Amino acid sequence: MPKNNNTLQDSWFDTPFYHILYKNRDYKEAEIFSTELMKFLDLPIDSKILDLACGQGRHSVNFNKMGYNVTGVDISKENILSVVVDVNENRINELEADDFKKYTEGGEISYTGKLDSVKIFSGKNRMKLNALLSTDPQVTSYRVYWASRRDSVVIPVQENQIATNISQIIENLEENTYNFEIVTFDDKGNSS
Repeated sequence: MPKNNNTLQDSWFDTPFYHILYKNRDYKEAEIFSTELMKFLDLPIDSKILDLACGQGRHSVNFNKMGYNVTGVDISKENILSVVVDVNENRINELEADDFKKYTEGGEISYTGKLDSVKIFSGKNRMKLNALLSTDPQVTSYRVYWASRRDSVVIPVQENQIATNISQIIENLEENTYNFEIVTFDDKGNSS
């Protein structure tokens, strides 16, 4: 029996089940969302828009009708073919089913979960950090930066701390005004 090299992402989006899942999503809904998004972003007309995971192009078509230069990319050949039908009518850049690959060259990028509900309490030559640690089980440490990343401290995360409230005091800070940046890491160096 020949080996099937397809992964879920190579086939799921072309199944009838995917289209059943999205059957209640229509162009009117996409038009409302697209219009509100462009009001919020306030992009100049003729701006370039990259619609990643464009599906059947509902948003791409609307952005194009508003006067934007749109390129849609999707992993599904079936979805891309449905968008290509609209290309001539709506000036959407020609799409290729494998165009998504150029955006993933070099492999995928993994981001670790970030801290939530962060509170900083100041004190004399120190500060206290309270936060909710991410539910991401890959997080192995977090680093607190200050002084424009010239100073920092790395704090290891134990397995039993995942998804819990943490509290950390950082000592020996000069009296000053600080902006703190907190970044989580996994054991491969990926960060939030």
